[in-house]
Amino acid sequence: WNTTFTVRDPALNASIIEPLDPTWSVVDIEGSFADPASSTPVLDGFTIRGGRAADGFNHGGGIRIRDSNATVRNCVVTDNTAYLFGGGIWVQRGAPRLERNRIENNTAVGDGALGGGIQLETGNVTIDLVDNEFIGNSVEGTSGTGGGLHTYSSTQVRVRGGRFEGNRAATTCAGGQGGAIFAARLDVRSVTFRDNCALDSDAIATGAGSIYGSL
Repeated sequence: WNTTFTVRDPALNASIIEPLDPTWSVVDIEGSFADPASSTPVLDGFTIRGGRAADGFNHGGGIRIRDSNATVRNCVVTDNTAYLFGGGIWVQRGAPRLERNRIENNTAVGDGALGGGIQLETGNVTIDLVDNEFIGNSVEGTSGTGGGLHTYSSTQVRVRGGRFEGNRAATTCAGGQGGAIFAARLDVRSVTFRDNCALDSDAIATGAGSIYGSL
C-alpha cells in the first residue's frame, strides 16, 4: 500500500519479509495438530524472500505451514531454498488456500527432493490453488519430482487458472518427473503450461485425475 493505505501497488510499494536467520523458513505458520481448522491466519500482499533452509533438516524455504488452514494470497515468494521439500512453500497437514501468488525462482535441494515451488504433504484433504503463477522453480539434482508443484498421493489438488512456466524437475532436465506438476489426485482447469522440463513428463506426471486447459 501507499502511506495512506488508499492505493495498493505491490510493485511500487513492496512490503518485503526477509529472514533474520536465513537458515530457517522466512515465515512459519504453526497451528494445532488436533484441529488445523482452528488456525486460519491470512498472509496477504508480501514479498517473501531469502530463506536458505537447506542445512539438512528444514523444509519450506519461504513459507512453512503446519496444521493450519491458512490463506496465502497476493504474495511473491521468491529466491528461497529448502532441504528436500518445498523450495518456496511447504505444507504439512491442514488445508490451506493459496491464491493469486507468484512462486518464482525457488529451489528444493537434496537427493530425491520434491516440489521446487510448493510441496504439499497434507493427507486426505482438498487443497485449492487459484490463479497462482509458478515461474522458474527447480529441484536440484538428478532425480527430483515436481519442479513447480509436488503433492502426496492422498491429497486432492484443484488448480484453477494461473500458469506454470520454466520449472524443472532436475538440474539439467535429464532426470526427474513432472517438470511442472507431480500429483496423483489432480483437477486442473484453465491453466497455461510453458517450457517446463523433466525426463518424465515436462508438464504433468499424474497417476489419476482430470486435466483441463492449455498444456
